[in-house]
Amino acid sequence: TENEFVLYGYLPAKKAEKIMGELATDGVELCASDPKEGVSPPTVLHNLWFFRPFEDYIKMYGLPGYRELDPTPLVALTYMLFFGIMFGDVGQGAVIILAGALMWFIGKNFIGRILTRVGISSILFGFFYGSVFGNEELLPGFKVNEGGNMSLTLVGAIGVGVFIMTLCICFNIANGIRQKDISKALFSGNGLAGLIFYWMG
Repeated sequence: TENEFVLYGYLPAKKAEKIMGELATDGVELCASDPKEGVSPPTVLHNLWFFRPFEDYIKMYGLPGYRELDPTPLVALTYMLFFGIMFGDVGQGAVIILAGALMWFIGKNFIGRILTRVGISSILFGFFYGSVFGNEELLPGFKVNEGGNMSLTLVGAIGVGVFIMTLCICFNIANGIRQKDISKALFSGNGLAGLIFYWMG
């Protein structure tokens, strides 16, 4: 009307009381409530500082819904795990960390922060493999190409793949429950039914 208007908006729940207190003045009435069913509020990601650089990867593909789990920690852990498995080397991992640090401090490129994380994974697996710049004679470790280690490596790779697939399906089931979508949680290809058939296969 000429004398009144209504403004709707979203506030982070943890900051709502503070912000509303700052906005409160004479003639202004404020009220806060949880989002209604069927409404999709904007999503704010909250992660530990170590996982935070991977949020940019998530944003490239689209933010999770308000009632969905944030996949950033899962993406970060699996990305670092697979990078370390494939490029496990103490020397090369140190070079990756240095390159990532320079990219971040000089160019403020988020890829630089990710490189520092995967470089750490590369160093850890480098000690596991006993590899320093491709030299496997300097450190003791698990030598992939020695004896029967190749068979163990292949079995381990399959095991890691099964674990990751199972974890992702469980992630989808949890999202279905949070969204109160029973068909998604129980009967979809990535729901409980899909998990049962996956393990039966």
